[in-house]
Amino acid sequence: MFSEINEWQGKWSRILFEFFIFMFIYTFGSAGATTLLTDANGNVRYGLLIDVVCIIYFALALWLFVRYRFTKFRYSIEGEMFKVYKVIGKSQRLLLNVEKDCIHKIELFESKDTLKEYGPLMNYCVIDKVSKKYVCALEYEGKKYRFVFQPTDNLLKLITDEA
Repeated sequence: MFSEINEWQGKWSRILFEFFIFMFIYTFGSAGATTLLTDANGNVRYGLLIDVVCIIYFALALWLFVRYRFTKFRYSIEGEMFKVYKVIGKSQRLLLNVEKDCIHKIELFESKDTLKEYGPLMNYCVIDKVSKKYVCALEYEGKKYRFVFQPTDNLLKLITDEA
């Protein structure tokens, strides 16, 4: 059994910077909207609407932050099976579970058109400008699939030697 985790290789200073930018936009956006929607008597019109929009913005930003900064992908080979898991914190969700024989091609990812004949492109990697990304094309139960992932050289050898 071989297993590896692909995670974001960024710096925590960048995460803190993004968080403070988000808080700046959130704070001054809600304050600006409140100021713009205040009438001459000092009553805030559409106060509930401002609150709802701010909550939606906050939830969306939090979801994006977790999705792109705290999500990891685990690639493993167990016997003749190749598996991809999505890992957030301690929870894992199985995304792909196929036999290595189903894998037809693995090529270096250059654009979204790489191996386009294999159907829509699924993303099983983190946003990282350092690591090489590969496209894996496979056929499973008569349907063609392709996905982007970031394997190490060891994993790539294990998949391609026996595929």
